[in-house]
Amino acid sequence: MLFLFGPLRSPSKALAQNIPRNCPRISSPTTLLYWASSVGNNLTQFASQTNHALAPTLVSTAANDANDNDGDPDDQPALDPTPAHVALLARIIEAEAGNQPFQGQVAVGAVVVNRVLHHYASTLEGVIFAPGQFEPISNGRFYLCQPSAASLAAAREALSGIDPTNGALYFYNPSLTNDHFIRSLPILTQIGAQVFAA
Repeated sequence: MLFLFGPLRSPSKALAQNIPRNCPRISSPTTLLYWASSVGNNLTQFASQTNHALAPTLVSTAANDANDNDGDPDDQPALDPTPAHVALLARIIEAEAGNQPFQGQVAVGAVVVNRVLHHYASTLEGVIFAPGQFEPISNGRFYLCQPSAASLAAAREALSGIDPTNGALYFYNPSLTNDHFIRSLPILTQIGAQVFAA
């Protein structure tokens, strides 16, 4: 399975140094096995955990992503900066880049937005919860993170169209991955410890 960061070179050392401040450590991979693997169940769990008022909308929107590009009007990207979208994007930003500079946090949000615009899925939810795309979803850290004020501000900027990556669709920390695919992509920029690629 390919994660955005790829396999860790030294899991214990890397995780100890690179877990964002608002994300609790996960004691073992089995700790979070109860998280369901399908997008709809992930969203339902996320929504109930965070008392998310739009849970049915999020679940039905993400379920529609399974049939993307089928000509439905709802296949258009959904990037409205609603409070629900800001909170969702801020949570993945916190989980992936909470320990990075603010511009790096905006850049991570921009990658998610760029993936919606490039039809990886038609919604933020579909991109964020796509299987194997973001390590914090796969290992459960996403569900434990609380967005900081900085990650909320970064999410708002990314949703408003600010993109310090110039269109990146991938990002990774070179000190944490030796994945050949991710390292073979054209590098657009580096911000903090993360490389952003096309």
